[in-house]
Order: sequence, then C-alpha cells, then structure tokens
Amino acid sequence: MNFRNYVAVFLLAAGVSLVSLPIRAADFRVQFKPLTDATYDPVDLDSVHVEEAATFKEWMESVKAVNPHLAGDISAQVLGTLQVVRLRSSHDRFESIKPLVRAARAEAALWGANALYLEDTAVEEGTGRPVELTFLAYRVQYKEWVVCPAYLAALPYNPLPDYFVAQKLQQWNSDHFGRVKISFAAEQMRARHQKVVELMGRIKDGTPVRLVLRNGSDIKGSFSGLDQDDLIWVRPAGLSGFLSHRSIRSEDVETVGILN
Repeated sequence: MNFRNYVAVFLLAAGVSLVSLPIRAADFRVQFKPLTDATYDPVDLDSVHVEEAATFKEWMESVKAVNPHLAGDISAQVLGTLQVVRLRSSHDRFESIKPLVRAARAEAALWGANALYLEDTAVEEGTGRPVELTFLAYRVQYKEWVVCPAYLAALPYNPLPDYFVAQKLQQWNSDHFGRVKISFAAEQMRARHQKVVELMGRIKDGTPVRLVLRNGSDIKGSFSGLDQDDLIWVRPAGLSGFLSHRSIRSEDVETVGILN
C-alpha cells in the first residue's frame, strides 16, 4: 500500500469523505482581476455564495421586491472578475462544474468576496464538459455585517423582518470572524510585532482565534501560546489540528479575532 492509500484509509477511518477533499490547485488556473482599490479581510470558503442563474442586478431587484425594508441597508462592492480554467491533465477526470466552482470560491475568499455571480461558461467542443468559468466577485453586506450564503439565497424569495436578519447576521459574523477583532494593518513592522505579542500574551491557551496574515492567509484554530521567540502557536480547526500545530510570526499578523 502506497502513502496515498495509507492517507485515504486514515481519512475514511476518521469519517472524512474523500469526495469533500480540496481539489488540487494544479488542476486549474485561477485569475482574479481587481476592479476597485478597496480592500477587505479574507473570508472563509463557507462564507462564499455562488449564484449561477442570476446577475447581481437581478438579485438586488428581487430583494427590493420581496424585502424592500431591507434593501436600503444592503451595500455591495464589486471587487473584480474571477476566471477559472480547467487545465488539461492526466489527473483531470472531473466532468461537472463543481470543482471549478470550488476553486473560484477559494480564490474569492482570499479577496474578501462573499458572493460570486456567473457571467460566462465555456465548454469543451465535442464533450460539452465545462472548461472555463468567469464570475463577478462582490462583497455584500447588510449594515456592517457580511451577508452569509444562506441569507444571500433567501433574501430574493422570502420576506424577513429586519430585526431577525440583523440578529442572525450579527451572530453569524461573530461566530465566523470574531466577537472581538483588532487590526494591526496600519502599524509599522516593529510596532506591529510588539502590539501583537502584547495582545496574544493576554489571551488564554485554548481560546478560539482567527488570524489574518499579511499574505491573505486566514487561520482559525485554538491558541496554544507564545514561545520564547514570540512565535504564535495555533492548533488549526478541523482534521489538520489533530496532526500538528502551526507557528505564525507576530509581525505577519494583520488582524486578530476572538471567536465565540
């Protein structure tokens, strides 16, 4: 049994479906072209909604018709165009659109986009297999809160009271991005290092945290402490947390969120 088979057996024994494992980035070419100078913290993959049947304009018109009392507090910023191309590879056996969509969601999350609207689809001649998708990526918020996928899907069709939407989105944002969020993005390197170390030194081991790094990485997990070199140690959420800890340089941290 080779190493890959050992890994597969281990994951199956742990109850992890192999179908849900990430598609290799090498299977696709992903290109994001910004359309604004506005920048946002990354979101996680599960925060990105994909709309294949409607444009953003059509979505917004439906929201105004069904939930006019909410529409005035919805803001949207188009962040860029996102193109995913399936590469020809001996390993590429995927026939559906799903792997392309997942690759697009992963890239959109890095840019802080929580909504993707499909603009164009190219298929392979002869097979009809989807080989290229083009999306417009948006940051959609209700008041100060990122709108989660469930509500992006529901708002055009289901009338909802404003107090209910505010309560649910506030809770969802707190669970995903932290009830306390502190940014160090404007700090110079040495000052950032000192302030991050001071903050993390006050956080108890085992506290769920979310760290956004300068390179756009988004790390969630349990805080495991600082070492003598001021490295931040985090046990990542999910299966990888059972196998290893991760160390992060304090000067690489842009924001710290304390999760519920």
